[in-house]
Amino acid sequence: MSCGRSDLTSKLNDVQMKVVDYVLRQHGCGKCIPPLAVFGAFGTGKTETLALAALSLVSQSKTTAKLLIATHTNRYLCCIMSTVHISDC
Repeated sequence: MSCGRSDLTSKLNDVQMKVVDYVLRQHGCGKCIPPLAVFGAFGTGKTETLALAALSLVSQSKTTAKLLIATHTNRYLCCIMSTVHISDC
């Protein structure tokens, strides 16, 4: 896996970066964050936003990190995997 964090960061607008910052920020107890819904029309950058948040969470981990991403379709998962440069799809 190659980490394209800087590539993803340059593609996101201010609102999308606020979503990533929200996911990465510690909230209250330091272990949990309130639920976050990200929605929008096709082509609004949801996949890139969530991919950057996921990539950042894993890269910040002090130990071996595992992340579960559940999607409605395999196509969406393939989009996320290709965004973070994983080609096992």
